[in-house]
Amino acid sequence: MAPQFPLNVVVLPQPTPTTADRNRAAEAFALSLECAAAGDIAGEEAALRTALDAVPDDPAANIKYGNRMYNSGRFQEALACYNTAVGSATTNVIALFNRGNALEELGFFAEAVADWTSAVALEPDCGDAHYNLARALSRDGRRREVLRHWTKYLALDRTSTWASRARRERKRLLELQPLQVVARKIA
Repeated sequence: MAPQFPLNVVVLPQPTPTTADRNRAAEAFALSLECAAAGDIAGEEAALRTALDAVPDDPAANIKYGNRMYNSGRFQEALACYNTAVGSATTNVIALFNRGNALEELGFFAEAVADWTSAVALEPDCGDAHYNLARALSRDGRRREVLRHWTKYLALDRTSTWASRARRERKRLLELQPLQVVARKIA
């Protein structure tokens, strides 16, 4: 049985938060940062949950809580948070990028590519989205697009651990191109 596409979620409008709700959310969010710095994952999660209870459609709190869920391997819960964040702020590059990551983990590759493509369209210098697009598109054999994304990624990040993989993959693609030209001429 194929998994159901998880973006068919209707995000219902939330009542406008009061000033007290926003203050409670801000305090809880600050507490979540303190807990994270202290390595208290359970405390961080509880504080983020409190912030979301106060202001359910807050993009920053949804992204942060989604990240906590993602890092815990709870990808469906992370996806729900990222869906809410994107629903509240459709041009939020971080929410789109992270939702793409959760979609990939859940096996929705085309949808992940769509989110990373949207992230790059909104922020052309989003290196991580270029990296993920290059990886994902290489599965489909879309060499020109893959090469373009590896090249852009390397223009943005030349020194990280991920850059060494990008250089290897880009070099491999460039070495394949002359062989394809010869094969076309022979055929």
